[in-house]
Amino acid sequence: MRLADGMILTLEIKDTDSPQNKAERDALNGWGKAINPAGGFGR
Repeated sequence: MRLADGMILTLEIKDTDSPQNKAERDALNGWGKAINPAGGFGR
């Protein structure tokens, strides 16, 4: 999805919250916290 400011947002929709989905979510949350302060990688 392209936002009004031109940023592209990608969503993944899942119907269940399995242990694997939780692990993926935790990993992505950690990744986001690690790269956002560096800048240049989106927001």
